[in-house]
Amino acid sequence: MTSATTPLRPRRPVRRWAVRALPVLLVLTLAAVGALAVTWARAATDTTGQVAFDRPLAIPPLAPSRIEEGTRVFELRATTGTTDFGVGDGATRTWGFDGAYLGPTLRAERAYLFVAMQQMPAH
Repeated sequence: MTSATTPLRPRRPVRRWAVRALPVLLVLTLAAVGALAVTWARAATDTTGQVAFDRPLAIPPLAPSRIEEGTRVFELRATTGTTDFGVGDGATRTWGFDGAYLGPTLRAERAYLFVAMQQMPAH
């Protein structure tokens, strides 16, 4: 028997395997994410009585300023430094204004316009 039929396409076992494995991988991934979410949600987050609050809260001092033509002017200098945050890993490199960490408190009346500008130094 001779018949003129179209040739059969070669089978692609890799493609078939990938199509069958994709839903399984998706279900396993969703199960892992769900288990992680449940573990995270049930984790203990209450540290009452476990943390010693023995370091006083550092409140920065007021920055000096002056008024020039109705504008309150603060002169601040950005500097690098080190700060020990008390978490057991020693001092950490920090940036601050007029100090090693953060900066002074800027206080102005609501009616004042205030400007604070200073070039950042290269580190």
